[in-house]
Amino acid sequence: SMAADKRFVRSESLPTGRLSSERLGHVFHKKTFRKLTYCHHCTDILWGIVNQGHICRICNFVTHDRCMSVVRTPCSSIAASLVKDPVAHTWSKPGKFRKEFCNVCRRRLEDGLAVRCEVCHYHVHEGCHDFSVNDCRNCATYASSQDEVPVLYHHWREGGVPPGWKCVMCNKDCGTNECLSSVHCSWCRRPAHSGCSEHVEQQCDLGLLKNLTLPNHCCSLPKIKLTTDASHELHSDVECGGGLAQTEDNIDLGLKRQNGFKVCDSSPHQPYKIVTVPQSATAEEILVAALRQFQISDVAANYCLLQVYDGNEKHLKPTDVPGQLPTRSGATSPRLCIRAKNTEMDRGTIRVYPGMQRYDCFVVTGNVKSIVPWCIKVLMGP
Repeated sequence: SMAADKRFVRSESLPTGRLSSERLGHVFHKKTFRKLTYCHHCTDILWGIVNQGHICRICNFVTHDRCMSVVRTPCSSIAASLVKDPVAHTWSKPGKFRKEFCNVCRRRLEDGLAVRCEVCHYHVHEGCHDFSVNDCRNCATYASSQDEVPVLYHHWREGGVPPGWKCVMCNKDCGTNECLSSVHCSWCRRPAHSGCSEHVEQQCDLGLLKNLTLPNHCCSLPKIKLTTDASHELHSDVECGGGLAQTEDNIDLGLKRQNGFKVCDSSPHQPYKIVTVPQSATAEEILVAALRQFQISDVAANYCLLQVYDGNEKHLKPTDVPGQLPTRSGATSPRLCIRAKNTEMDRGTIRVYPGMQRYDCFVVTGNVKSIVPWCIKVLMGP
């Protein structure tokens, strides 16, 4: 038929072998898929026995023959160069994420450890971390010099669209758990096909959560002034090859090396809390931070800090540095415990019975060392 002839002519007009898209950076080539595979552009299945579709040699983007001319997703090899205003991601700790895909290599994350941006949900393998694109959502753009409210635009993030969600433009299914496909706005969560997102109105109104969301033009990041010593320490760490990724973990506000101490309340068998202080902090400074962590508003002088080591407890002096104390094998910091001081150690209450316990007694309160001789003197007589 005429339709079949048109499809045949279109497929024959494409060059065979290695296909290159200069604008998007993809390097496509035909491939025979041995298992069920989905197109990353339209989310439909690649039907056929051999040469069902094309795959990019760099980023593993899979597409139909018919979808190659309408692909809008750039290859990870040039995606970083297309970002006009780079914004760094806020990475989580390495872990395993189910039903998620790497935004760099487009493979599943269930095979190994990965990290995720806590702001825009950008997922990458640990091995792909160096190739990630710094295009996070800018959540703090407030400036005192701004006269008008700035316009908020959609921040499209590929993936994260559950099955059954409809595209806001064409009202067709765009969600899937089988591949990294479609996009969603990280502000209003509206989903769309990657091709349809170009036709959606770019201004974002924050969607259904408009009244509960604080726009980015209302927030600002705190400015931290570095002292001369702190700047010298940061410069030394960078020169030694530590880089900014390592100094961020070791430097906080005052750019001092931080350490987390496990501090228990009254007993080492009680649940502990992590108290983060500089590694060179004294026992008195840790005690003040621990009281704040346990929400105790009492004076720190009424409490003491103990180190628990091999079942023994050792009272620490206010000038001791717990970060330099010995720890258990495998532990990074000593186990500490706070305990209330008995401010009246020499005072107490004694019940004095003239005879057996069935007789009436009298209670004496005062200095223990002086109460006992006095009671014996009163009971024994002159």
